[in-house]
Amino acid sequence: MQREALTESRANARARDRIAFENMKRDFMASLCLLVVITALWIQYVIGEYIPLSVVPAWVLMVAYIFNNLGFMAITYYRIKTRRRTRIREVNRIFWVTQYLAIALLSIFAPRQLEAQLEVVIFMAVLALVPLLEKKEVLVTLGFESVLLVLHLALSTLGPEHLVNALLVMLLCAIISIQFYYAYQRKETDATEISSAKNQAETDPMTKLLNRRGLERRVSQLWPACIRERISVAIMMIDIDNFKKFNDTFGHSPGDDCIRMIAEALSSVITRRSDCVARVGGEEFLVFLTGVTEKDALATAIRCKRAVEDRKMPHAPGNFLPHVSISMGLSFAEAAVPEIGFWDLRNEADKALYQAKEGGKACVYFKNICYDQTAGAANKKQYMREKSFHTVG
Repeated sequence: MQREALTESRANARARDRIAFENMKRDFMASLCLLVVITALWIQYVIGEYIPLSVVPAWVLMVAYIFNNLGFMAITYYRIKTRRRTRIREVNRIFWVTQYLAIALLSIFAPRQLEAQLEVVIFMAVLALVPLLEKKEVLVTLGFESVLLVLHLALSTLGPEHLVNALLVMLLCAIISIQFYYAYQRKETDATEISSAKNQAETDPMTKLLNRRGLERRVSQLWPACIRERISVAIMMIDIDNFKKFNDTFGHSPGDDCIRMIAEALSSVITRRSDCVARVGGEEFLVFLTGVTEKDALATAIRCKRAVEDRKMPHAPGNFLPHVSISMGLSFAEAAVPEIGFWDLRNEADKALYQAKEGGKACVYFKNICYDQTAGAANKKQYMREKSFHTVG
């Protein structure tokens, strides 16, 4: 129950973050629209000689408004481009507060009631259609708009009939804004839940690595790009040595711990986003590397093997090594080509893994050569005894 609540809370938090980032994009467009529309209105006032140049406060306010919008557009464009998500909500609120103050003051200098009402209605419409505001934020904006309308009524820049019209527009815009917000929130929450469900379906619950389905989807994304760019690829097939003996001796719960330990060891080595680690069987793992040289692929395989052995998890008494080890088969292609598919390369790595098992285990096999075999692993007498015990493979 607590886990479900935590998952839901995280989904809602991610949805809110996405809404905030979407608001950043919308604020950029709002800033551009308001700048164009309000500037066009003021150019019309100048041409019609409604606002002479001698009205210094009006012109100072207009110039400040233009520079404020241009500055905000630059800030939001940079944040959108770099995908910076820090303090997005604060930036959004600062933008709309400055817009409120600017539009309130500019509309006071409008030459006629119709122009004043037009400026106020334009701002209300933009505020309703562009940003995604929560119910609390909408209530705050309604308060600001009410103060703005009362101020105009007191200054006689809006008549009673215009005030009623503006109030109706304000309420309509508030309803639209709330509907837009909750519709978008539902969309983002649903998208987050679908993504979370898909990740769970493609993730091995025990190790948190990719499962077979997740591996297939990941390969379907990476392999075409590797072919297109002729990127080198390598595949490692990995198997825990004598895992059946481990399970028979210690039980299934320690066996699960052993599998998790292998997953953690592999993940500690495979850290690039372009690579992936998957659990493809009970005690089998697969590592997919891209953009590596043959030498680097072999070195990575050896590091993975040693990372497991460095944990020194005790194995069953009588095992050929006192601690848990893995056998690995490696395949490599200088460049991914359409003639050789991922699964062909995977089968090649699987054959190399079989060679590693037959060669005494606890080693890496690559191009029919055994690398980095742990001392004591190639004990033929012990190997034959284990083979008769049906623990090979």
